Amino acid sequence: MPVKEVHQFKLSWILPWQVAKWKSKPTAYIKYLLEQEGEGSLLAALADAGLSQKHAVSCFDYHGVASTFELSIDLVDTNEATIMQVGTLAFAYIS
Repeated sequence: MPVKEVHQFKLSWILPWQVAKWKSKPTAYIKYLLEQEGEGSLLAALADAGLSQKHAVSCFDYHGVASTFELSIDLVDTNEATIMQVGTLAFAYIS
């Protein structure tokens, strides 16, 4: 049985340093929302469209300088239309 090749697509944002916001945890909140797998979630929309079955969300802090927020999506196809559709779904969900 042939194995489908999976390609990783990553959306990254640079943010002001997030460690100083440890009480409100804004990146932890959006990470929690983006990692949901139930009905109405980003992962469910991607799976329903046949675009992806897996994604990961992470935030990295760079020693008081800046933070990055990353959404990595394992795509089953990497043509331009697929990438645009995934980007559209991701930004729609975040907004």
